[in-house]
Amino acid sequence: MTEPAHAEALAARLARGEVDAEALRWMRDGFAAWSRAGGEVSLERCLRLRSTPFQRRVRQRNAWLSELARLVDAEPGEGPIARRVHGAWESFLSRGPWRSWRDLDTPPAGAAELHVALYWCSKFNDGDSLSVWHIHDLLRGFVLEEIPGRPEQDEGSNTTTSSAKA
Repeated sequence: MTEPAHAEALAARLARGEVDAEALRWMRDGFAAWSRAGGEVSLERCLRLRSTPFQRRVRQRNAWLSELARLVDAEPGEGPIARRVHGAWESFLSRGPWRSWRDLDTPPAGAAELHVALYWCSKFNDGDSLSVWHIHDLLRGFVLEEIPGRPEQDEGSNTTTSSAKA
């Protein structure tokens, strides 16, 4: 059975158009369970996705956090990815365009990809960022596996760890 955190990761991959055998199996099993239940059980529950409004906002924030981490990782920089994501997010909120964008329903047309991801992370997190350690935990449990070729890193150093994700 798929754990909710893994279901969220599969949903994020599918949302980005990354369809693979595991994601198709997860969707097939979820839709089959929904069909067997005759629609009496929500599709979100059958897919093991979070279903309250707050949980949906967290899911959307985490999906955008995944995109943000991918974009930050593609830029030159030193240090662990969680610290770099946190720094970009804090800078966007305090010195970036967030102050003028926060009341908009969507980021302005033509905004840089990085700013779009930062906008949605901020919007789905009530105009606030997360701590470095919260970002670190989310990246280790949700996002790092989604960045192809990205080694897991210990938050306090630039060294790659050999521990496998459980």
